[in-house]
Amino acid sequence: MSRLVRWLKRQADHNAVSYSRFGLPGEETDDRPPPSEIHVAPFDETAKEFMLCGVHSQRMALMSSGVGMAMTLFVFVSIFFEFDWYHHEKGVDVATLGFLVIFFLMGMLIHYQVIVGVRNGSAKLLIPFLIVYLMLVSSEALMCMFMIIHLLTGATTMQIDGVQATTNVFIFALIFYGVLIAFQGMMLESVSRCRQYLSKKQIHVLELQIAGNSKSRNPGLESGFGKLGADHQCRSGQWSHRLTACM
Repeated sequence: MSRLVRWLKRQADHNAVSYSRFGLPGEETDDRPPPSEIHVAPFDETAKEFMLCGVHSQRMALMSSGVGMAMTLFVFVSIFFEFDWYHHEKGVDVATLGFLVIFFLMGMLIHYQVIVGVRNGSAKLLIPFLIVYLMLVSSEALMCMFMIIHLLTGATTMQIDGVQATTNVFIFALIFYGVLIAFQGMMLESVSRCRQYLSKKQIHVLELQIAGNSKSRNPGLESGFGKLGADHQCRSGQWSHRLTACM
């Protein structure tokens, strides 16, 4: 046991980090001069990776959220008024009604989180939307594969819940699911790019704050920024940054 403790101590000494470059007391002196410049990576809000179909990912994400909320409301109203709630002898089908209400609330909440995340610049609020839509697209893709296999086997009909489904029905369903997957895939891509944009913007803002704090503590420290249409200014130790649109 003592050998193990001594070995761990030796490994700890090997992994020790010296902060003498930062001028901490008690550390070994460093002959090299302290850094005189600090560079912050530029951030271009109009980069191609943040665009989709010529529109910024933020706008596309807001549009996707609005369309998703409208579709959730449409499905809820359609099922609520078309479903036979009193086909049970005991009264209303409470289980179906409960699932429908949960579907409506969760659907509206997930899409509303995208709006809040874009407004507040929080990328983590977009994660539930990505998870749910990824599951939807995956399940719909599996359904399309099932129908394609059914058509390739040469079967003309299939009985589903006592109803005969012909080949024409499967072809129509395949086209419908294909369009739905393409539409939801675009929504998923727009929110994914928006999340990437918000994450990189948060990192850039954090870098600016670190540069501002370093500048306020070390007035002689010079800052350097890339030239991508960004205008950075430092006044009284507080950094402000304004991005200009790139044509």
